[in-house]
Amino acid sequence: MIQSEGIEMIVGMTTDQQLGPMVTIGFGGYYAEALNDTVTMMPPFSKQAAKEALKSLKMKSLFEGYRGSKPVDLDAFAEFASRFSMIALELSNQICEIDLNPVILGSDICIAVDALISLHQHNN
Repeated sequence: MIQSEGIEMIVGMTTDQQLGPMVTIGFGGYYAEALNDTVTMMPPFSKQAAKEALKSLKMKSLFEGYRGSKPVDLDAFAEFASRFSMIALELSNQICEIDLNPVILGSDICIAVDALISLHQHNN
């Protein structure tokens, strides 16, 4: 969960049959499924909306620094999530799922390390 460079986060998109694309943000990496400390939002959403949603996470205190680590750049992650939400909405006809996990978030870094993208299966 916590690495020397920062905290492992997750950003993902799934497609709900009734609501369409939905974006999930929160704590990721190895513990993404075990901890399930995420929030799901309907895209598109603003940087400010993402920051507010992140305040609802159980482990939000890690954002302020943990055992001597520096506070993370929450603004960078909120901007990353907001832009991702616009992409998820724009490409929802082609893409049914995106999983960016982990996204390393530190005091001076916000970078996706791994990604999985699933396309819609269209019958011709």
